[in-house]
Amino acid sequence: MFVYIAGDIMSSGSQFELSNIESIVAELGLDYYSPIKNKGINDKKNVTVEENNKLAEKIVMEDTERLRRADIVIFNIKEYAIGTLVEIGQVLDMVEHGEEKHCIFLYDDIRRTTLPEIGDRRSWSVNQYLYGAVLKLTDGRGFVELAEVRDELEKIVAQH
Repeated sequence: MFVYIAGDIMSSGSQFELSNIESIVAELGLDYYSPIKNKGINDKKNVTVEENNKLAEKIVMEDTERLRRADIVIFNIKEYAIGTLVEIGQVLDMVEHGEEKHCIFLYDDIRRTTLPEIGDRRSWSVNQYLYGAVLKLTDGRGFVELAEVRDELEKIVAQH
């Protein structure tokens, strides 16, 4: 099975989170793609000005090709990571057009709670359009924690 790991790559904290996900996937012996490892896109020291000015087209082409190929997509959600949010929309469209994709969504905001909160006392809320897409792509499962990723992957692999 081929795994696509989607998430913010712009901060060292996000890169650390992605490396943890990559380690889990690699330990399970699964082939994967993580955009951060794509040197053809991310190695700014070895590209020409012309290549860099065609970067948007290259990212869409290469990442979309791998999303199409993926059996499993792991999304590490950050609401500011616009590229990752676009990828969710792409995968939702693929699934709605008959492609089978197993999706795992991580959302690590520490304010997530099951305690009742009302009005302006709410400490956290996920965008409901995003959450609706997550629910649809996970058959109602929703978000998981990093500690659950290995178990989720093992369940998916066991089914195939």
